[in-house]
Amino acid sequence: MMAEIPLFPLNTVLFPGTDLHLNIFEERYKVMITSCLEDKVPFGVVLIKRGFEAFDKDVEPFRIGCTAAIHRIEKLENGNFNIVVRGLERFRLLSIMKSNQPYSIGKIKNFSFKSPRRSGWESNFHELSSLVKRYLNKLSNERKIVIDISRIPDTPFELATFSSNILLISTLKKQYLLSLESVDGLLDELVFIYKRELALLDVLLMKKKIVSPGAFSKN
Repeated sequence: MMAEIPLFPLNTVLFPGTDLHLNIFEERYKVMITSCLEDKVPFGVVLIKRGFEAFDKDVEPFRIGCTAAIHRIEKLENGNFNIVVRGLERFRLLSIMKSNQPYSIGKIKNFSFKSPRRSGWESNFHELSSLVKRYLNKLSNERKIVIDISRIPDTPFELATFSSNILLISTLKKQYLLSLESVDGLLDELVFIYKRELALLDVLLMKKKIVSPGAFSKN
């Protein structure tokens, strides 16, 4: 199904089912958010490919994005907004429309992830769930913060998007994950990435332990 929606180019990637906190300070996006609230419609979050966030009217976005529904809004005294949006559905950006609005309007087509079909996805699902728990535990130990691992989703699609969102990797790598066709492919890729990231975390934590104060005795 095709539709036309407002576009918000950002230096971040939004996945379906995940939340994103935004501070809205530029006038054209205040107009956009107000319009979306009044009309009760979502807008599209797209990663910037070329250009500058919030300042470049000719910014070029990547073609795969995610629709966003405004979940919470806080209107500030200076007229800006703090909002929380939730990712809804993935889309393919077909074109950017000419419009009298100060923000971009995109013609989009729904681009949902294909459901798992290949044999073996169940083992990847369970392995990824275990890897994500280990990853979060290592991060919580390293950063001395408490992370509630009970909120890890228990369905393939929700686990895949949640796991993609929390990874501490570049936005370009996250865009690659968002662009994969199927949940099968996303689970495959995430298992590989999490194994690599856990190995890197082990190396970094070991180096930190070696050079930490008290690691060397004084004679």
